[in-house]
This record gives sequence, C-alpha cells and structure tokens, in this order.
Amino acid sequence: DVFHTCIVFHQIPTMQHTLSIKIEPHREECFYEKIENQNVKVTVDFQVASGGFLDIDTKVLSPSNQILHHLSRQTEHKITFNANEVGFYKVCFSNQMSTMTPKIVSFEITVGELGDPDVAKLEHLDPIEQAVMKLSEGMATVQSEQRHLKTRERIHRDLTEHANEKMLWWGFFELLVMLCMGIFQVFYLRKFLESKGRV
Repeated sequence: DVFHTCIVFHQIPTMQHTLSIKIEPHREECFYEKIENQNVKVTVDFQVASGGFLDIDTKVLSPSNQILHHLSRQTEHKITFNANEVGFYKVCFSNQMSTMTPKIVSFEITVGELGDPDVAKLEHLDPIEQAVMKLSEGMATVQSEQRHLKTRERIHRDLTEHANEKMLWWGFFELLVMLCMGIFQVFYLRKFLESKGRV
C-alpha cells in the first residue's frame, strides 16, 4: 500500500524549507510546493540520514502530473529544475523497497534564487549594497552546507556506534568461547590424569 503525507509550502520569493521525516517501510511520503510564477528555479536537496542501506526512491511531478525527475535508490542528490507551470509541484520519497527498515530523510526545498531578484535587477548599486548581497548569498550557502555536514556527521556517528556495538558483542563472544575452551581443557586434562593414575 502507498500512503501519502501532504505538507503544502506556500511560495514567497526566495524561500528555503528544511525538514526531516521518518518514512516507514512500504510507504511513500509526498510534499507539495506551490509555485505562483513561471520560470522559477526550484532546488530539491535530500539525504538519507539513517535506515537500511541509506537509499530512497525520489520523484518530482509537475502540476499536470508529469514526472520531471525520477531517482532510484539514492543516498543523497540535488535536483534543480525550472518551474514552467503555475501550481502545486509534488516531491515524493518512497520506501516501498524496504520490508522492515524505516528511513530518516532530510531534505531542503529552495524556491527562487538566493539573492533578492528585485534587488538583483537594479543596475545602479553602490559597493555597500553589492557587498551586502554577496554576503547574504554566502551566508545562505554556508547554512545549507552546515545542514549537509550535520546530516553526514549524524550518519557517520550512527555507523560508528553500530560498528562499535558489534565489536563489543563480538569481544564478549570471543571471551565466552575462550572461557569455555579453558574449562573444557581443564576438565579433559583432569580426566586424562585420573585415568593415567588408575593405570
């Protein structure tokens, strides 16, 4: 069965939406972005933070229900396209391939350019305004990269903790095996010496 969770983002000029969501096995979660103007740049950036093989199926559909992008079993990807239609664009993450493991997906939807389009069209900008625009764009880029780094750090931390846990249990198992072998050898040697003494 396919289930849909719908969250609608209303577009304002140059907006970023960042979410993390848990997708259960055999489920598909969809999110809608309302685009009110044509030829608007839209970017969907996602990462699978945890769960299984860290993969997810992704689709982006237009308001006329045409598939604009379809990715299979991706861990992370950035999708960029121009919204040529006005209406609701749909972004879906599918975990239907998984039988037991839920997935945690962090994603970001950016509508429009990072800089203010109205300011960017002005021909006469003084150096201070230009510096402020560049600083604003740089800050937005840094914030986006920080979110990616945090997600990757969480992925690597989870993998490391899982590996450490497996190594700890394996160490306990080896200790138990060695203890059993030592007890068996002592018991066998005692029986062997007792049988020799009787002879």
